[in-house]
Amino acid sequence: MSYEEFKTNMNKYLTELAESPCTWEDAAMDWAEQKGLIKGDYSGHRMAKKFVTRGELATILARYSGINL
Repeated sequence: MSYEEFKTNMNKYLTELAESPCTWEDAAMDWAEQKGLIKGDYSGHRMAKKFVTRGELATILARYSGINL
């Protein structure tokens, strides 16, 4: 499989995955928002299916540890 075929298949998979919300995911995101661990984008979208960068993960872990950045 070429990289282009992989990218096409992965984008199709992620699009289909994003269209079917999971109840456990909503509950976990509600908890994380209430704890102040995650926030939506500037428009308030939660972006549940978006990949997390290392910097974003570090921010979440710092917030969980009580470190104010």
